[in-house]
Amino acid sequence: MSHMNYSARLGNEIKLITFDIDGTVLPYLSDLDEYTINILNCLSDRGIELLPNSGRGWESLKEAVKNVKGIKYLSASNGSIILKKTDHSVVYSNPLSIEKAISIFDLLIDLGCNPLVILEGMNCRQDLVRLKNPDDLTDKQQRAVESVYSVGLRKTIESGLFDVHKISCKFDDTAHRMYVRNKMEQMGEIYCCNAHKMNLEMVHYMNNKGNALKKVADILQIKMDNVLALGDANNDIPMLKMAGYSVVMKGSVEAVIKYAKEVTRYEVDEDGAGRYLEDLLKEMQA
Repeated sequence: MSHMNYSARLGNEIKLITFDIDGTVLPYLSDLDEYTINILNCLSDRGIELLPNSGRGWESLKEAVKNVKGIKYLSASNGSIILKKTDHSVVYSNPLSIEKAISIFDLLIDLGCNPLVILEGMNCRQDLVRLKNPDDLTDKQQRAVESVYSVGLRKTIESGLFDVHKISCKFDDTAHRMYVRNKMEQMGEIYCCNAHKMNLEMVHYMNNKGNALKKVADILQIKMDNVLALGDANNDIPMLKMAGYSVVMKGSVEAVIKYAKEVTRYEVDEDGAGRYLEDLLKEMQA
Protein backbone atom coordinates (compact mmCIF):
# COMPACT_ATOMS: atom_id res chain seq x y z
CA MET A 1 0.00 0.00 0.00
CA SER A 2 1.61 3.23 -1.10
CA HIS A 3 1.37 6.83 0.03
CA MET A 4 -1.23 8.56 -2.13
CA ASN A 5 -1.69 12.28 -2.53
CA TYR A 6 -4.09 14.02 -0.21
CA SER A 7 -6.94 14.39 -2.69
CA ALA A 8 -6.79 10.67 -3.47
CA ARG A 9 -7.19 9.66 0.16
CA LEU A 10 -10.83 10.61 0.57
CA GLY A 11 -11.82 12.65 -2.45
CA ASN A 12 -12.99 15.33 0.03
CA GLU A 13 -11.44 17.33 2.81
CA ILE A 14 -10.58 15.40 5.97
CA LYS A 15 -12.55 16.97 8.80
CA LEU A 16 -12.03 14.48 11.62
CA ILE A 17 -9.09 12.25 12.56
CA THR A 18 -9.76 9.58 15.17
CA PHE A 19 -6.79 7.73 16.59
CA ASP A 20 -5.91 4.97 19.01
CA ILE A 21 -3.37 5.73 21.73
CA ASP A 22 -1.22 2.77 22.83
CA GLY A 23 0.51 1.05 19.95
CA THR A 24 -0.50 3.82 17.53
CA VAL A 25 0.47 7.37 18.51
CA LEU A 26 2.72 6.13 21.31
CA PRO A 27 4.35 2.89 22.50
CA TYR A 28 2.34 1.06 25.15
CA LEU A 29 1.94 2.97 28.41
CA SER A 30 4.41 5.71 27.52
CA ASP A 31 3.74 9.43 27.03
CA LEU A 32 3.11 11.44 23.88
CA ASP A 33 6.32 13.08 22.71
CA GLU A 34 6.59 16.74 21.76
CA TYR A 35 6.92 15.88 18.07
CA THR A 36 3.57 14.09 17.88
CA ILE A 37 1.87 16.68 20.11
CA ASN A 38 3.08 19.42 17.77
CA ILE A 39 1.76 17.62 14.66
CA LEU A 40 -1.64 17.05 16.28
CA ASN A 41 -1.77 20.69 17.35
CA CYS A 42 -0.95 21.82 13.80
CA LEU A 43 -3.78 19.67 12.46
CA SER A 44 -6.11 21.20 15.04
CA ASP A 45 -4.99 24.67 13.98
CA ARG A 46 -6.13 23.81 10.45
CA GLY A 47 -9.62 23.09 11.77
CA ILE A 48 -9.30 19.29 11.84
CA GLU A 49 -11.31 17.72 14.67
CA LEU A 50 -9.33 15.20 16.74
CA LEU A 51 -10.90 12.26 18.57
CA PRO A 52 -8.71 10.09 20.80
CA ASN A 53 -10.42 6.68 20.69
CA SER A 54 -8.77 4.42 23.22
CA GLY A 55 -9.14 1.31 25.31
CA ARG A 56 -7.73 3.23 28.26
CA GLY A 57 -9.92 4.39 31.10
CA TRP A 58 -10.78 8.05 30.81
CA GLU A 59 -8.61 9.13 33.75
CA SER A 60 -5.51 7.83 31.98
CA LEU A 61 -6.68 8.97 28.54
CA LYS A 62 -7.20 12.60 29.56
CA GLU A 63 -3.68 12.69 30.97
CA ALA A 64 -2.24 11.22 27.76
CA VAL A 65 -3.70 13.97 25.56
CA LYS A 66 -3.77 16.88 28.00
CA ASN A 67 -1.24 18.87 25.93
CA VAL A 68 -3.06 18.39 22.63
CA LYS A 69 -5.24 21.41 21.96
CA GLY A 70 -8.54 21.51 20.12
CA ILE A 71 -9.78 18.12 21.28
CA LYS A 72 -13.47 18.36 22.13
CA TYR A 73 -14.29 14.75 23.03
CA LEU A 74 -12.59 11.68 24.50
CA SER A 75 -13.71 8.13 23.73
CA ALA A 76 -12.48 5.75 26.43
CA SER A 77 -12.75 2.06 27.38
CA ASN A 78 -13.31 0.96 23.78
CA GLY A 79 -16.21 3.33 23.22
CA SER A 80 -17.97 2.59 26.50
CA ILE A 81 -17.88 6.22 27.59
CA ILE A 82 -17.54 9.53 25.73
CA LEU A 83 -16.72 12.72 27.61
CA LYS A 84 -16.10 16.36 26.82
CA LYS A 85 -12.41 17.09 27.28
CA THR A 86 -12.93 20.51 28.83
CA ASP A 87 -15.06 19.61 31.83
CA HIS A 88 -15.23 15.79 31.63
CA SER A 89 -19.01 15.90 31.40
CA VAL A 90 -20.42 12.64 30.06
CA VAL A 91 -21.90 12.58 26.57
CA TYR A 92 -22.46 8.81 26.43
CA SER A 93 -21.97 6.06 28.97
CA ASN A 94 -22.89 2.39 28.81
CA PRO A 95 -21.13 0.48 31.60
CA LEU A 96 -21.33 -3.21 32.28
CA SER A 97 -24.23 -4.21 34.50
CA ILE A 98 -23.32 -5.09 38.08
CA GLU A 99 -24.21 -8.72 37.45
CA LYS A 100 -22.15 -8.95 34.26
CA ALA A 101 -19.16 -7.17 35.80
CA ILE A 102 -19.19 -9.53 38.79
CA SER A 103 -19.55 -12.57 36.51
CA ILE A 104 -16.57 -11.49 34.39
CA PHE A 105 -14.49 -10.63 37.45
CA ASP A 106 -15.23 -13.93 39.21
CA LEU A 107 -14.59 -16.01 36.09
CA LEU A 108 -11.23 -14.35 35.53
CA ILE A 109 -10.23 -15.01 39.14
CA ASP A 110 -11.39 -18.64 38.87
CA LEU A 111 -9.32 -19.04 35.69
CA GLY A 112 -6.15 -17.80 37.38
CA CYS A 113 -6.17 -14.25 35.99
CA ASN A 114 -5.53 -10.90 37.64
CA PRO A 115 -8.29 -8.67 36.24
CA LEU A 116 -7.81 -4.96 35.64
CA VAL A 117 -11.09 -3.12 36.18
CA ILE A 118 -11.82 0.34 34.80
CA LEU A 119 -13.80 1.70 37.74
CA GLU A 120 -15.01 5.31 37.38
CA GLY A 121 -12.37 5.74 34.70
CA MET A 122 -9.52 4.50 36.93
CA ASN A 123 -7.31 1.41 36.63
CA CYS A 124 -8.08 -0.86 39.59
CA ARG A 125 -6.84 -4.26 40.64
CA GLN A 126 -7.97 -6.22 43.68
CA ASP A 127 -6.14 -4.08 46.21
CA LEU A 128 -4.56 -1.34 44.13
CA VAL A 129 -5.76 1.78 42.29
CA ARG A 130 -3.31 3.13 39.71
CA LEU A 131 -3.68 6.87 39.18
CA LYS A 132 -1.95 9.19 36.72
CA ASN A 133 -2.93 12.28 38.71
CA PRO A 134 -4.23 11.46 42.21
CA ASP A 135 -4.76 15.15 42.99
CA ASP A 136 -7.31 15.58 40.20
CA LEU A 137 -10.04 13.12 41.19
CA THR A 138 -13.75 13.77 41.21
CA ASP A 139 -15.63 13.24 44.46
CA LYS A 140 -17.06 10.00 43.09
CA GLN A 141 -13.62 8.75 42.08
CA GLN A 142 -12.30 9.56 45.54
CA ARG A 143 -15.13 7.56 47.11
CA ALA A 144 -14.38 4.67 44.76
CA VAL A 145 -10.70 4.68 45.76
CA GLU A 146 -11.64 4.68 49.45
CA SER A 147 -14.04 1.80 48.86
CA VAL A 148 -11.44 -0.34 47.07
CA TYR A 149 -8.95 0.11 49.90
CA SER A 150 -11.64 -0.38 52.55
CA VAL A 151 -13.68 -3.38 51.34
CA GLY A 152 -11.83 -4.57 48.25
CA LEU A 153 -12.51 -4.33 44.55
CA ARG A 154 -15.13 -7.06 44.26
CA LYS A 155 -17.34 -5.63 46.98
CA THR A 156 -16.89 -2.17 45.50
CA ILE A 157 -18.17 -3.44 42.14
CA GLU A 158 -20.97 -5.36 43.86
CA SER A 159 -22.16 -2.20 45.66
CA GLY A 160 -23.38 -0.81 42.33
CA LEU A 161 -22.30 2.69 43.35
CA PHE A 162 -19.61 3.00 40.70
CA ASP A 163 -19.48 2.41 36.95
CA VAL A 164 -17.40 -0.40 35.47
CA HIS A 165 -16.81 0.31 31.80
CA LYS A 166 -14.20 -2.34 31.04
CA ILE A 167 -12.49 -5.38 32.53
CA SER A 168 -9.27 -6.66 31.01
CA CYS A 169 -6.49 -9.12 31.65
CA LYS A 170 -2.94 -9.76 30.40
CA PHE A 171 -1.61 -13.22 29.66
CA ASP A 172 1.79 -14.90 29.43
CA ASP A 173 0.46 -17.93 27.58
CA THR A 174 -1.41 -17.90 24.26
CA ALA A 175 -3.31 -21.11 24.98
CA HIS A 176 -4.53 -19.75 28.33
CA ARG A 177 -5.64 -16.54 26.64
CA MET A 178 -7.64 -18.44 24.00
CA TYR A 179 -9.24 -20.64 26.66
CA VAL A 180 -10.33 -17.59 28.67
CA ARG A 181 -11.60 -15.86 25.53
CA ASN A 182 -13.78 -18.86 24.68
CA LYS A 183 -15.21 -18.84 28.20
CA MET A 184 -15.94 -15.12 27.98
CA GLU A 185 -17.67 -15.43 24.64
CA GLN A 186 -19.83 -18.26 25.99
CA MET A 187 -21.05 -15.85 28.67
CA GLY A 188 -22.82 -13.75 26.03
CA GLU A 189 -23.68 -10.03 25.81
CA ILE A 190 -20.00 -9.09 25.96
CA TYR A 191 -17.82 -7.47 23.34
CA CYS A 192 -14.50 -9.27 23.79
CA CYS A 193 -11.50 -7.78 21.97
CA ASN A 194 -7.81 -7.12 22.46
CA ALA A 195 -5.43 -4.16 22.30
CA HIS A 196 -2.43 -6.43 21.73
CA LYS A 197 -1.97 -10.14 21.14
CA MET A 198 -1.57 -11.07 24.81
CA ASN A 199 -4.54 -9.35 26.43
CA LEU A 200 -8.33 -9.49 26.48
CA GLU A 201 -10.74 -6.62 27.06
CA MET A 202 -14.42 -7.03 27.91
CA VAL A 203 -17.06 -4.31 27.60
CA HIS A 204 -20.82 -4.13 27.08
CA TYR A 205 -21.71 -5.82 23.80
CA MET A 206 -23.12 -2.59 22.30
CA ASN A 207 -19.86 -0.67 22.80
CA ASN A 208 -16.93 -0.40 20.42
CA LYS A 209 -14.70 2.30 18.94
CA GLY A 210 -16.69 2.41 15.71
CA ASN A 211 -19.97 3.19 17.44
CA ALA A 212 -18.22 5.85 19.54
CA LEU A 213 -16.78 7.42 16.40
CA LYS A 214 -20.23 7.54 14.80
CA LYS A 215 -21.71 9.22 17.88
CA VAL A 216 -19.06 11.94 17.97
CA ALA A 217 -19.13 12.47 14.20
CA ASP A 218 -22.90 12.94 14.41
CA ILE A 219 -22.50 15.51 17.19
CA LEU A 220 -19.92 17.37 15.09
CA GLN A 221 -22.07 16.93 11.97
CA ILE A 222 -19.24 15.28 10.05
CA LYS A 223 -19.88 12.56 7.48
CA MET A 224 -17.93 9.31 7.66
CA ASP A 225 -16.52 10.05 4.19
CA ASN A 226 -14.60 12.90 5.82
CA VAL A 227 -13.14 10.81 8.66
CA LEU A 228 -9.67 9.26 8.84
CA ALA A 229 -9.08 6.53 11.44
CA LEU A 230 -5.63 5.48 12.63
CA GLY A 231 -5.11 2.31 14.66
CA ASP A 232 -3.07 -0.86 15.17
CA ALA A 233 -5.03 -3.56 16.96
CA ASN A 234 -8.09 -5.79 17.05
CA ASN A 235 -10.08 -3.33 19.16
CA ASP A 236 -9.50 -0.68 16.47
CA ILE A 237 -11.23 -2.68 13.72
CA PRO A 238 -14.74 -1.23 14.30
CA MET A 239 -13.48 2.34 13.85
CA LEU A 240 -11.31 1.37 10.87
CA LYS A 241 -14.39 -0.13 9.23
CA MET A 242 -16.57 2.87 10.13
CA ALA A 243 -14.27 5.63 8.86
CA GLY A 244 -14.12 6.77 5.27
CA TYR A 245 -10.37 6.25 5.24
CA SER A 246 -8.51 3.71 7.39
CA VAL A 247 -4.79 3.75 8.22
CA VAL A 248 -3.05 0.96 10.14
CA MET A 249 0.37 1.04 11.75
CA LYS A 250 3.22 -0.83 10.13
CA GLY A 251 3.91 -3.99 12.14
CA SER A 252 0.26 -4.66 12.97
CA VAL A 253 -1.09 -8.18 12.51
CA GLU A 254 -2.61 -9.13 9.18
CA ALA A 255 -6.07 -9.51 10.74
CA VAL A 256 -6.03 -5.73 11.30
CA ILE A 257 -4.05 -4.70 8.21
CA LYS A 258 -6.70 -6.23 5.96
CA TYR A 259 -9.04 -3.38 6.98
CA ALA A 260 -6.50 -0.68 6.00
CA LYS A 261 -6.61 1.48 2.93
CA GLU A 262 -3.08 2.51 3.81
CA VAL A 263 -0.29 1.29 6.11
CA THR A 264 2.18 3.71 7.69
CA ARG A 265 5.78 3.54 6.49
CA TYR A 266 7.12 3.40 10.05
CA GLU A 267 6.24 1.50 13.22
CA VAL A 268 5.07 3.02 16.48
CA ASP A 269 8.59 2.99 17.98
CA GLU A 270 9.74 5.06 14.98
CA ASP A 271 7.07 7.75 15.48
CA GLY A 272 5.11 6.09 12.69
CA ALA A 273 1.82 7.85 13.42
CA GLY A 274 3.40 11.27 13.88
CA ARG A 275 5.40 10.93 10.67
CA TYR A 276 2.33 9.80 8.76
CA LEU A 277 0.30 12.74 10.06
CA GLU A 278 3.16 15.13 9.29
CA ASP A 279 3.15 13.90 5.67
CA LEU A 280 -0.61 14.40 5.58
CA LEU A 281 -0.24 17.91 6.99
CA LYS A 282 2.34 18.79 4.33
CA GLU A 283 0.00 17.55 1.60
CA MET A 284 -2.79 19.70 3.02
CA GLN A 285 -0.48 22.72 2.96
CA ALA A 286 0.75 22.07 -0.60
